[in-house]
Amino acid sequence: MSKPKWTPRRVRLGQIQAWAGNPRMSTKAQAQRIIASEKKFGQPVPFLLAPEADGRFLLYDGHQRLSAWLTIYGADYEMDAMVADRPLTDDEHKELIITLHTGATGSWDWNALSGWDAPQLQEWGMDADALKGWNNDALNLREMLDAEDVIPTLDELKERYGETGERDFYPIIRVQVAPETYSKYTALMKDMAGADDAEKFDALISRGC
Repeated sequence: MSKPKWTPRRVRLGQIQAWAGNPRMSTKAQAQRIIASEKKFGQPVPFLLAPEADGRFLLYDGHQRLSAWLTIYGADYEMDAMVADRPLTDDEHKELIITLHTGATGSWDWNALSGWDAPQLQEWGMDADALKGWNNDALNLREMLDAEDVIPTLDELKERYGETGERDFYPIIRVQVAPETYSKYTALMKDMAGADDAEKFDALISRGC
């Protein structure tokens, strides 16, 4: 199947039909930033739409902007869009969304950002809420990847790691905490006596007994 060609077009917000399977979301604070960004910079990124059908366009990308801008501008407000010359298949649509927002994007150079003004970065969105969101994304992605792992046989585990010991059957504790709490925890663990994290953690919780 040939790649789609995209044509620029002005469309009314009310002509855009949101995708029922959209996997992205925004918080109230994020929606407010979307509104504030458009008021300051305009619309540098167009909506991505399917071909017109009965005067409507299925939305491929831009759901958070559509929701936010409908709230303040209404259905008759015109904005920029790129319209595909053919409908995407459902799998193509899913791939497009993941690719645009995760698969085919760059990463932040934190060494470069360290020279920027920290209060401004937080004002623009790199704040505690962003960190909480990234941590939640990382946790869910980890669980998804773990769920896809093929469970090795006992013989494969023995070959890879050797004979099992008593500690291999110890329970694993996992809890999601605030960044500030995690910093306190790591600082305390450094000062605990013990040969490894298991012994250090035992020493840490024993202090509260």
